Parts: sequence; structure tokens; C-alpha cells
Amino acid sequence: MKETMNIRERFGLCIVMIVLFGASFLLFGENVKAEDTSWQNDYTYTLDEENHYIKLEKYIYPYTTSITIPAKATIDGVDYTTYLAGGKEESIWKTHRINKITFDSGIALDEDLSYLFKFVIVESIDASHLDTSQVTNMEGMFYGCSELVEINISGFDTSKVTNMSAMFQDCRSLTAIDASTFDTSKVTDMSAMFHDCRSLTAIDASTFDTSKVTDMSFMFYNCRSLTAIDASTFDTSKVTNMRDMFCNCSNLTKVNVSNFDTAQVEHMAWMFNGCSSLTSV
Repeated sequence: MKETMNIRERFGLCIVMIVLFGASFLLFGENVKAEDTSWQNDYTYTLDEENHYIKLEKYIYPYTTSITIPAKATIDGVDYTTYLAGGKEESIWKTHRINKITFDSGIALDEDLSYLFKFVIVESIDASHLDTSQVTNMEGMFYGCSELVEINISGFDTSKVTNMSAMFQDCRSLTAIDASTFDTSKVTDMSAMFHDCRSLTAIDASTFDTSKVTDMSFMFYNCRSLTAIDASTFDTSKVTNMRDMFCNCSNLTKVNVSNFDTAQVEHMAWMFNGCSSLTSV
């Protein structure tokens, strides 16, 4: 009889435990569910419920070698489109050393991408899939990416961009930038565009439409690995500032500025200062 009671007691205890576990799951289920490994959890972000955007604010995952930013995120069963914007004090990725950043196609972009990668410690950026057709401001976009050695911007549509000032400033490790497909017909400011790109060995700016540019100051400042710059197609009829334009291009042996219209230029100080290898202008 005693043994029978023990079996019943054990059975009853099991039933109680099952009931208690079920109740705790219903009450505290979110605390005991499997860890959420969705990519967006590597970031702080805000949700734009009206437009279904996930707006990335800060990359917080401490250990990584490469990052791929997807175009979509699903949160609580709702699909959101990844949204990127510039104009911030610090870049989203200014946290840790990163080998490569890649972007999937379909990401929504703000018209202002200024300083998007400011001071990011990264070796390679593949931004070829970004749709930049509505972007108007690329000021300082890659500013201070001093360890960047490879960049793919081959898909950039710059037809609406008005500001490219300091776009690649202090990208000291880049040896090549393919800007040959840039539509610069609306750009008014190219000041410091390649400022201190000291490892840059060649730049094809022959296709640049500079008919609306007013500021070219410091444009190639300290590009000391360049040996030649073909600026023969530059329309400088509206330029007012050419200060330090080629300053400290110490290996530059030839620059063609034969078609420069300097009628509106007010500042030309130190334009060729430090161009110690220059043999012809």
C-alpha cells in the first residue's frame, strides 16, 4: 500500500511540474526562447513603421573580419528594408577593425551620404550594389579611411550629386580609384576631393564635367605618388578657388592645364607649391 502511494505521489509531482513549466513558458517565454541570431542584432537601430525601414545607427558586434549588410530584415514577422544615411558625427562602423564591408542590392539610401564611412578602419569596401541614383551629397563619404586599400564603386550613379568635397580625403592607402564613370555634371564643390591620397598612382579625371564647379581648392593636395594629371578637359569657367590645388604633388612631372579658364578665380595661392618634380605645365 505504501509503495502504491509513492507511485501516485511521484505521478502527481510530475503532473505539477509539467503544469508549472507550461505556465512559466507562457508567462516568460521570451526569456527562455532560443537565442536570436538575426543580423540586425549586431546593430543599434530604429524602425520606421510607416515606410517599413530599419535605420542602422551603430555596429556593436565586437568580433568580426567581414560584414555583409543585407537589404532586408524580418522583425516580429514584419519585413523591413535596410536604410542608410550619412550626416552623422560618427560612422555606423567606427567601432572595430574590419577587413571588408559589402552591401547587398536593394538597400534604401538617404539623399545625404556625407561622411558615411568617416574614420572607419577597414581594408576593403564593396559598394558596387548601392543604388545612389537619388543621392545629392557625397561630401567626405570615405573621409579618413586611412587603411582602405580596395574600393569598388563601379555601380555609382552620381547624376544628382552636387557635393563631392573631401570625398576621398585622407584615404592614404588607396593606390587606385576608378572614378571614370562619375557623372559630375551637377557637382559644384570638388575641394579636397582627393586630399592626401598619398598612395594614389593614377586617377582618370578626364571624363569629369566640371562646368558647375566653383571650388577646386586642395583637390589633389599631397597626392605625392601621382606622376601625371590630365586636367585638359576641365571647364573652370566658374571656379573661384584653386588654392593648393596641386600642392605637394612632389612626384608630379606633368599636368595639363592648358585649357584652364581662370577669369573668375580669386584664390590661386600655393597652387603648385611643393611640386618639385614638375617639368611642364
